[in-house]
Amino acid sequence: MTGKPASPAVTRPAAVDEDAILRVLVVPADAAGMRLDVFLQSQFRHTSRTRARAIAEQSAYSAAGRPLAASERMRPGEIIALWRAPFEGDEVQPALPVVYEDAHLLVIDK
Repeated sequence: MTGKPASPAVTRPAAVDEDAILRVLVVPADAAGMRLDVFLQSQFRHTSRTRARAIAEQSAYSAAGRPLAASERMRPGEIIALWRAPFEGDEVQPALPVVYEDAHLLVIDK
């Protein structure tokens, strides 16, 4: 036994793409009664309540795959599944023409 807690079972909703990335949050007892958007804001550093509401509306589901509303109240031990699209690959950046370059200065034409 590794001492690592088992991952809770989560059902992928039909509306979620197969390549979506999952993040699972378990509601602690001290967050019971909190709105979902407030709970998400407490879990993500530097996240505004407006951004937390958007995350809830776009990607929050119950473990059974039911969409959750930002205003839903949390219960202790409840599993919140956040599904998001994978990051896009690196875009190829266009080369910027160098106008002048020496040991201390670089001038580009953008």
